[in-house]
Amino acid sequence: MLEALAAPGDRARRLWALEVLASRSLLATDVLAARAMRDPDPVVALWCARCLASSPGLGLPPETGRQLLGSARAGVRAFAAGHLGDDQLTIQALRGLLLDRSGAVRSVARWRWRRQYGDPGPVYRAALRGATGPRQIAAALQGLDDDHDNSLPAAAVPFLSHPNPAVRRAAAQAIGRRADADDIQHHLVPLLLDSSGKVAATALRHVRSHAVPATVLATLDVAGTARSRRIALSIRQHSGTWNRVHADLAAINGHDAGLAEAARTDLLAWLQHGAATSYGKPGPAQATQIAGLLATGKLSQQQRREVAFVAGIRLPATGS
Repeated sequence: MLEALAAPGDRARRLWALEVLASRSLLATDVLAARAMRDPDPVVALWCARCLASSPGLGLPPETGRQLLGSARAGVRAFAAGHLGDDQLTIQALRGLLLDRSGAVRSVARWRWRRQYGDPGPVYRAALRGATGPRQIAAALQGLDDDHDNSLPAAAVPFLSHPNPAVRRAAAQAIGRRADADDIQHHLVPLLLDSSGKVAATALRHVRSHAVPATVLATLDVAGTARSRRIALSIRQHSGTWNRVHADLAAINGHDAGLAEAARTDLLAWLQHGAATSYGKPGPAQATQIAGLLATGKLSQQQRREVAFVAGIRLPATGS
């Protein structure tokens, strides 16, 4: 019955059954290792790895630990990387962990590498120069970024045009975190129209924190896709209070239903959380544009009045 309760399903029930089995010495090492290698629940898999390392005075058995370095669960790989002894973790295995797809594993690997061999930067840069696959290239870029390596952002620039979107995304992230405003504009603005939504979102996150030229917004508008319109709206929403309000009202009055709903949600969020601290007023031209957009029936009368009050705009009297 305990073995049945430990079968895949509810996590709390499984952990309770496994703990009872362990307390009765009914969990063999090979069973625990098999669960740690491929259990569908990462928490259960890590519990099994911890159980393997809990033998008093023994710790994680070397052979089992090396086996767990290949687990499908990142938490188990990180645990094994942190608990194998220096004489049990070869330099080849540790070099592979530096290029693991999981940031948690790479973090443990960098700690072990620094303690034993020094700076891990050369390993990452060698991976970028070598004939490695996309996963290893992306991991190397992320590792350099996490390690604040001085080779960035220059080392990441050539990979912005890589055919694999994961590599382009890692390169964009490294450049966005390490480059100055001019380089971010130069290198990441073109990625706002990338074929991968994740790459475009990464570029947007860094681009919109800087002043974006009007020509960029015009390019996004001309592109005419739902994604380009959403990106342009997001940039405008981050370019000052009244640019945000104006952009939201314009989108609410537009023909893109999805964009209108996103803009409406943002405008109502601003009314609830940001309007009270909006001390400035829009310029005369922008105030006129906002007043014209408020005159439509896309917002309730109360919402129009609230926006107009904060903006210092007088709405025409209505019969209500």
